[in-house]
Amino acid sequence: MGLLDEKAEETRNAKISLADEIYQKMFEVKKQVTDDKIAQKIVLSGENGLGKTSLALTMFTDGLKDDEVVIYVGIDNSGNEIINKFFKKELHAGQIISFNPDATIVNERGASVKDEERVLENVTSTAAAIKMALDNGIKVKGVIVDGVSFLLEFAESKMRMEKNIAPDGGTPTHVWKIRAKYFRAFSSAYMSLDIPVIFITHQDFLPELVEAGKNFPAVKERLIDECGVRVVLTKRQSAEHNHVEEYIAEVKKNRSDIFSVNKPVVFMSVNNDEGIAETHYEAVKDLIFPSNEEVQG
Repeated sequence: MGLLDEKAEETRNAKISLADEIYQKMFEVKKQVTDDKIAQKIVLSGENGLGKTSLALTMFTDGLKDDEVVIYVGIDNSGNEIINKFFKKELHAGQIISFNPDATIVNERGASVKDEERVLENVTSTAAAIKMALDNGIKVKGVIVDGVSFLLEFAESKMRMEKNIAPDGGTPTHVWKIRAKYFRAFSSAYMSLDIPVIFITHQDFLPELVEAGKNFPAVKERLIDECGVRVVLTKRQSAEHNHVEEYIAEVKKNRSDIFSVNKPVVFMSVNNDEGIAETHYEAVKDLIFPSNEEVQG
């Protein structure tokens, strides 16, 4: 090893002084404050047809700067139609980047079927690609993972294949840890991103709907616990007009603002007689991503 190589090795192995370490921490804190972006992790749950995807996309595209992008990872491809119809401007400008992690495989009968194991791997590896983009200066305002409930099903299928357990067969308690491990690999990859991420799930991620005497799956509970915000969408008939349906968003958990919890807001009203829909997405966004003025006030 030459002299220059030795000096380089010494530099790499040099201990960081306490002053340098404190400065680095102060710099990181200042960077987080001036960045004006809270890396919230959000679970958005509700049954099909309640506008989860549209709400999530609007929360990130509202006020989107010219140099920012939104990443959409759609497991079941249901969101692409919504993006093409209602977010054409952002899509054509390259500010909504949609990833399709779908994969197929030919089974023993020669039919093309979904390769669930590869889909799970593709979604997880997409998080690594997003991390690389962030490290290279790409300004990602937020990430949406749509169809998380399907990913949990895929993780279970992978578990059953690994242990040779039939889809309707009984499963020992300790084996479920394998499903949790595969699902955890996916969720951890996105939780580690230093930007907001919205996980969209079906109503199976709602502990409120668990039947009496049954336990809420620990793997779902863990994702909810790790996320700072949980939002539930429902629908009801207007008390004033029976031909109007109100779409409700309610924050069930918000670590950064407990005063936003349990305050249902109407984010969309649909007049079925007139075929008119009015949206109020900003009401939900203000609860989750308050402006600087609200935070400082």
